[in-house]
Amino acid sequence: MSNIPPRRLLIRIQPQRSPRRAHQLLRAGIRDGLLRRGEMLVEDSLVKALATSRNSVREALQLLASERLVTRQAHHGTKVVGRIRRVSIDKPNLHGVTRTSGPGSVSWRELERQILPAPAIVAAKLDLVPGSLVLVTEHLLVTNDEPYSLRVAYRPLAEEEIEEFRYPPESAEEEISVLYRVITRVEATLEAVGAEARTANLLGIDPGAPLLLHELVMFDSSDRARELSFNSYHGGRVAMTSTNLVTPWGL
Repeated sequence: MSNIPPRRLLIRIQPQRSPRRAHQLLRAGIRDGLLRRGEMLVEDSLVKALATSRNSVREALQLLASERLVTRQAHHGTKVVGRIRRVSIDKPNLHGVTRTSGPGSVSWRELERQILPAPAIVAAKLDLVPGSLVLVTEHLLVTNDEPYSLRVAYRPLAEEEIEEFRYPPESAEEEISVLYRVITRVEATLEAVGAEARTANLLGIDPGAPLLLHELVMFDSSDRARELSFNSYHGGRVAMTSTNLVTPWGL
């Protein structure tokens, strides 16, 4: 047996020089509550905690400021002021509608409500007979005085339901909660799209800025489609999550 000692692997620790990576880590910290609203972010501490360079930290903080997640003031430092709302990719989202007050609460502002014959693509997605009536609603979802989602929903209506849904309910909570209690299956699609002018204006972003478009078709226990919705999310204010179990790849 050789008496030569094993060669030691020499590792030279160098800071990461990527503002993108620093930004990703800081956003994750804000999203998961590791960096809380009101907390001061000190550059020296972040350089060590993120194993990155000072320039990378500064660029990342500037990007967070442009996303209105932090504020930066000379002689006052950087403070976390925003939050990132977690939205499930593949489950019905009440979006906090059951919370009506306090930090992080969500208000639903109804922009439109009408009953009309289902457009052809809506009828196909909801498996409706052509000409069937649907309730169309549009809501702007706002948290901490900042809009973060524009939601358009199509719901099949029976003849006897027309009068019930013709006018806005006393609260969005009741109307949506009643529907969501019977949902047992969801088909979800997520894609990135550019914001057209009206949506950009409502969400406070530039026209053409990227949005997360989350399409949901929701089914009840009899596998009847109960709602089709298109949720346009301000990409800087939400994080899409999923907790589904997966089968190991290749099996």
